[in-house]
Amino acid sequence: MPVETAEPDNRGVAYMLGMALINDKQSDRGQGKIKRILRDGDSAEAHAMMGTIYLTVTEYHKALNEFKRAVELNPKLPYVNSFYGQTLVRMGDTEEAMAAFRRELEINLNDFDSCLQLGVLLKRDQKLDESHDFLWLALTLRPNEPNARFFLASIDVAQGKLNEALPALEQLVRDAADFVQAHVMLATVYYRMRRKADGDREHLSAASAPIRLSRLAASAVRVRW
Repeated sequence: MPVETAEPDNRGVAYMLGMALINDKQSDRGQGKIKRILRDGDSAEAHAMMGTIYLTVTEYHKALNEFKRAVELNPKLPYVNSFYGQTLVRMGDTEEAMAAFRRELEINLNDFDSCLQLGVLLKRDQKLDESHDFLWLALTLRPNEPNARFFLASIDVAQGKLNEALPALEQLVRDAADFVQAHVMLATVYYRMRRKADGDREHLSAASAPIRLSRLAASAVRVRW
């Protein structure tokens, strides 16, 4: 018998299932779990759920207040530090965001978003070895995730390992043809390798419309390639 059926009034179970559905981009299925949690009022779970709702509709100040209260009530609640960190990134407070991601990973080393975001922020600070470790962990959690692949390749480019970055980027643009930053980075690699014709081709691909702009790669935590 599923845990949810066996313990229909268990707030912790409802919270974990709801957050798992939200993380899996199944917000509609998570609505019932959210309503169950919100009935409990001033709980860490309720504030975390409200925070995710505000974060989804880009009301970052409200989301931040909800996540901050959730952390105060239960700093070891799964996912809450990760979402708190993601909100802080959107508001430009990257130092506190990094601390939040580290707290989440102390609780749950398998949180993809914390691994990815922390890896990106460390890359920004030129802490390439540590950044690589977190990005690699993110990639092991989601092997086909474009952003993890992109930022790992960006570390190789930053370290001058063009032969290592090249096949990863070539495969990435095949798998995600609308990933504009991947085309731009691949063009950069081609130019550095004196492959002008290939670089020109990728430059044109990057300029073609419509192309999806990766939110993470285009955010305030941009890396130096």
